[in-house]
Amino acid sequence: EPSRRAMVLAAAGSVVGAALAGIVAALVRGRPPTAAGVGANPSSPLPPLPTGTRPPGVPPHPLWTYAKGPPGDAPPLPVDQRTVVLTGADGSLAGIDSASGQRRWRTAALAHAQATGDGLVAGLDQGTGPPTLAALDPAHGHRRWALPVPAGFTPIGDAVLASDTETCYLAATQHTAAWLFAYDLATRAQRWRTPLPRADRTATPQAAVDRARLLVVDGGYLTTYDTRDGHQLTRTRLGGRRDGRPAADGTRAYVATGADVLAVDLGTGRIAWRATDTSRSAGYGDPAVLGGVAYATERTTGLLALDANSGRRLWSCTAPVPSLTADPPVLYRDRAYAATGDDRVWVSAFDLDRRRVAWSYRSPRPGAGRTQIAFVAERLFVRKGDILQALPMD
Repeated sequence: EPSRRAMVLAAAGSVVGAALAGIVAALVRGRPPTAAGVGANPSSPLPPLPTGTRPPGVPPHPLWTYAKGPPGDAPPLPVDQRTVVLTGADGSLAGIDSASGQRRWRTAALAHAQATGDGLVAGLDQGTGPPTLAALDPAHGHRRWALPVPAGFTPIGDAVLASDTETCYLAATQHTAAWLFAYDLATRAQRWRTPLPRADRTATPQAAVDRARLLVVDGGYLTTYDTRDGHQLTRTRLGGRRDGRPAADGTRAYVATGADVLAVDLGTGRIAWRATDTSRSAGYGDPAVLGGVAYATERTTGLLALDANSGRRLWSCTAPVPSLTADPPVLYRDRAYAATGDDRVWVSAFDLDRRRVAWSYRSPRPGAGRTQIAFVAERLFVRKGDILQALPMD
């Protein structure tokens, strides 16, 4: 059986690989953004991380800090190994060099920007015309393509619902009806569209792609679709007080609904197990799955590990700053990294082998807003409002 380290490195490689493959759209040229700062050659490899060991319980020092980002609470987008993109609440974007922390470019162009499967950053164009999905090159911030949303339709939630290496998916409404759209990356043509049943029209769909399935959590239901033709495969009522972002391992989907974490069999659509929070915490955060274990934050307690096959509670660990967010932990090698809701202690790292806290990172400068984390190439990017820091990963 492969070790946890091997499995995580393979998973990290697949994520980076997926980030270099495709989205949907018609290619058009746009005006380049305002240049700001000098970045490194985007084709050159990242410099090596600092070597050496730290005393137990001591967090790493930041590799760099960038404190002039656009204000916002969206996660940092490490689109490739050279550039991490910050998106602002006002639609502004900034491309930050992953190695140095210098700003490489900035532009005010897109709302709800997301990383896409072809290594670009896509969002809704903020122009005055009809709704249009547009994408930027993360290396230079130049516009690469634009795709008008079908006439008469209004996008729901994030402009890009999900993306894989072949297709980009978005959800949109027309009058009272909602639809899912899929666009082919190679031909930039619509592959299919299918009705999106909505039990709650005020909810924001959460989605993920797992092999040949598109998983959509919306209004207390998990619905799965065949990514090849849009055919609905299963629909499962989840219940709960919130729609969590699904995680999957090819066999089951794992979803947090507030007080519960559920596993749904992807073949039958039946609930395989349900773990209920009885600790009087603020409920469970979105899960992440690795090596047969589902990890989730117990919001006011710490980190929880569940057996992915049975839902059996394997262990839990109390965080020094227990106000963890509902976002899924970042899993890398034998570590889980979780963002906190504290203004000074931003991240707690958990040792998955020893089942204890490895360290908690206290920023030397206070920040305001929600802490968001993401990683690529052994760098953990931590965002707090207009501040972005890079930490070496253990």
